[in-house]
Amino acid sequence: RKGSLQFWPRKRANKFLPRVNWKRIDSKKSLKGFICYKAGMASAYVKDNTPNSMTKGKIIVIPATILECPTLKIFSVRFYKDGKVFGEILAENLDKELKKKIKFPKKIKKNIDEIKNYDNIKVICYSQVKKTNIKKTPDLCEIGLSGTAEENLHFVKEPVS
Repeated sequence: RKGSLQFWPRKRANKFLPRVNWKRIDSKKSLKGFICYKAGMASAYVKDNTPNSMTKGKIIVIPATILECPTLKIFSVRFYKDGKVFGEILAENLDKELKKKIKFPKKIKKNIDEIKNYDNIKVICYSQVKKTNIKKTPDLCEIGLSGTAEENLHFVKEPVS
C-alpha cells in the first residue's frame, strides 16, 4: 500500500455544507449558526507569545484565512415532534435564484399559528451569495434555534409572514 489512510477515501465530498448537531451548541443568540465562505488567504504579522518558543517576543508571520459571510434569509420554518418533521411553512418573497437550486412546492401552508404540539423549531436559511463575488446560486442549510419553543416561534413569526 502507498500513502496514509488518515484522509481516506480520497474523493470529493458529497455535500458542500457539513452536518451539524445543533443540540450540543449553546448560544445566547437566537440562531445557532450561519453560512460562511472562504474568500482568500493573507499573512498576518503578530508578536509571538507562545511560552518556551524560540521566537517568543519577536514578530512572526502566520497565515490567516479571510472569510466572507453573506446575509441569510429564511426559506422555511420546520416544526419537529419526537425528532421527526411535523410541519413546514415557507416564507414569502423568496429570491428567484432559489429556483435554480430547488423546486417550490405548489401547496404552501400560510398560517404559522395553526401548527400546535411541537417539540422543536428549526429554520432552513439560504445565503445571499449574489451580493458577494463567490458564486451565484445560494446554499440552503438547516439551522437550529436556541431558547424555548415559544421564544423560537416569536423569533420566526416576523420574517416568515
